[in-house]
Amino acid sequence: MKKITLLVFFTGFIFQLTKAQLPSESTVKFADGKFYTAKVITETTDKIKLQFLHSQSIYEFSKSGVILSSTGKYPKGQKIKMLLVKAPLHSLYYQSTIDASDALGIKFSDGQVYFCKVSSVQANSFYCTFPHTRSSYTMVKSGDTWKVFSTDTGTYPKGHVLVEIYKLAKRRLFFDDGSNVFPDADTVPDEN
Repeated sequence: MKKITLLVFFTGFIFQLTKAQLPSESTVKFADGKFYTAKVITETTDKIKLQFLHSQSIYEFSKSGVILSSTGKYPKGQKIKMLLVKAPLHSLYYQSTIDASDALGIKFSDGQVYFCKVSSVQANSFYCTFPHTRSSYTMVKSGDTWKVFSTDTGTYPKGHVLVEIYKLAKRRLFFDDGSNVFPDADTVPDEN
């Protein structure tokens, strides 16, 4: 009985550790109205640290929307208009079909994680767009492995292996200055 209980606990621990390694997606609307996509590095109840995908710059924001630290063009002390977060839900890697309109996190074989929106699907393939570059990809499942099948302007070539695909939760507000309208809980304007 104790061995079974320990095994269940150990299995649960491994799942939590794996899920914790998958970053959440964040979208920030700055004071100038521009939107950018980022990976969440750390989050507490009163602040969040992000790495922006387009520039690799790192920012920390308070729960009241103030930039606490910045390695990018927006200075410390400036306020933002909005910060949204989409947390990782579960792996889709071993599924043959991805749902159209899913928001996904994709980990490539070089260790980089990027976020995309699926727009069309077929058996063992899906078409998606990455907002930080506006590049589009077709991903295909070959055996048990997902790979890049084609891209318009993306940097990952045909045949590049994906090591994880995970679904993202619906967005939640970390901060909003009250000036933003949210007609659909799943969509946010494209990045500038």
